[in-house]
Amino acid sequence: MLLDKIGPAIIMTHSAGGPFGWLVAEARPGLVKGIIVIEGAGGSPFSQQTPWGLSTIPVTYDPPVKDPAEIKTKTVTPTEPGVQPYKLQEEPARKLKNLLGIPMVLVTAEASFAAPGSPAAAAFLKQAGCQAEELRLADHGIHGNGHMMMTEKNNREVLQPILDWIKKNVSASGAKPTGVA
Repeated sequence: MLLDKIGPAIIMTHSAGGPFGWLVAEARPGLVKGIIVIEGAGGSPFSQQTPWGLSTIPVTYDPPVKDPAEIKTKTVTPTEPGVQPYKLQEEPARKLKNLLGIPMVLVTAEASFAAPGSPAAAAFLKQAGCQAEELRLADHGIHGNGHMMMTEKNNREVLQPILDWIKKNVSASGAKPTGVA
């Protein structure tokens, strides 16, 4: 894996590649300093497309799970306009063992079709013990961007809150030691 050669890194993903960041951290938790997911949360937790939470690929839960059907879920009806009902784990929630301690941010643009999916993904990650948060560009005074925000004329403006998040949340010294929560 590339991280084995280059060392600890921040993983940034976009769109359909969103779950890739969590899967890299699953495979090499000691080498991931942070995960930035731009418009790519992976859909609604525990849907047919994401039986393991936010992926189709098995991830390590604590307590362990051999089959995603073992994870008991409940439907959450959000009060936020435009956000569809989604599933979370029933309590006590299992933790995503290999993702604990890795800062994560889910970035969404105001005019994107993908924005309503981030609250569900953030809630799932937090419930599973992860250090996850949403970063909505509109909350930073950046309005009108869509799904491909990095290709739009104000891409430098879009990047600034992400850089600020990195400075605030990601250690410059490296990733967490393997196996540390």
